[in-house]
Amino acid sequence: MQRSPAAIRSSRQLAYVAVAGGIVGVAMIAVNLYTAARLEGHILPSTPYADVFSKLDDPVDILFALGDGQAFVAVARDPTLSNLKAFRGVRGEAALRASRPLQGYLGWVFSAGHPQWAEEGVMIATAVGCSIAVLGCALLLRRRRQNPWLALLVLELPGALAGIRQLGPEGLGLGLVALALVARDEDRPWASVCLFALAGLARETYLLIPLVLAIRERRYLIPHMVWLAWTGVVWFRFGAWPPTVHLSGTRLLVLPFTGIARALPRLQFWPMTIALMILVPVLVIAVINRRRKDPLTRFVVAYGVLSLFLNPVIWAWWASLSRVLLPMTAFASIALLAPEMNEELARS
Repeated sequence: MQRSPAAIRSSRQLAYVAVAGGIVGVAMIAVNLYTAARLEGHILPSTPYADVFSKLDDPVDILFALGDGQAFVAVARDPTLSNLKAFRGVRGEAALRASRPLQGYLGWVFSAGHPQWAEEGVMIATAVGCSIAVLGCALLLRRRRQNPWLALLVLELPGALAGIRQLGPEGLGLGLVALALVARDEDRPWASVCLFALAGLARETYLLIPLVLAIRERRYLIPHMVWLAWTGVVWFRFGAWPPTVHLSGTRLLVLPFTGIARALPRLQFWPMTIALMILVPVLVIAVINRRRKDPLTRFVVAYGVLSLFLNPVIWAWWASLSRVLLPMTAFASIALLAPEMNEELARS
């Protein structure tokens, strides 16, 4: 069946938007590298928790040493997880890092399996993640009769900025769940399941979205089974099961409100952190009041509920909190700025 000229133009526009997202991602990584270069000589050799640097005298090494990107470099250099000494400290923290393998494996692919190119491979994976995040959000916007170019703004959300700074999988995961939701709306449930499974391997917090869908459609529990199977591999390798590990002396999830209460006395960069703390209930209340029937509202509320159980380490720093809640801020923005069209119009 021949595609109409309008459909061809629309697909071409989406391709341009995705490419632009990748270019913006590259530019943001370059800015972070420039900032890292100014820290040369100020990072101690004992600072990184991954043993992947010979010496910290290069902006690329410094940038990775300051964030979770070093964990993905470790995976990119050792995709079989055979080198248990790649992570310093307790095995539990190593298991938690290894439970998010997708970014590291993409780094391995983009480095062509060469350990000395692993850092460049992870940076390429981060830029590709920016492109996928923009593409997924652009498709959601297009279904709502909005300009797909607005999707570039998702890269300016706090969680996206922090994820790019950390050279992490947050943008990649967001794009995968957005594409999964589009596939589900287009009656391609198994493509949706596969995309959700990949998102869960990028970061386990993205599994909250298929968990909400699984209330009515049990097939959306498959991504959780895939992730649990992978954590079994990690458990076998490191002797610790990721969901039960302690991070900086606390469990990943704690009793409601105790995390935020314990974080208040030790906030880092408190103006931004407090602003994000306030933003969480504001977004939840806004979507409930203004977009109660929007399909994205239930996901925003789910992440709002999840935030009540986050540990104090996450609440204490805006970069950690915003990365966990990136789907909430992105989907709340789309729901509030671009109301859902009726199903017949959305499919046309």
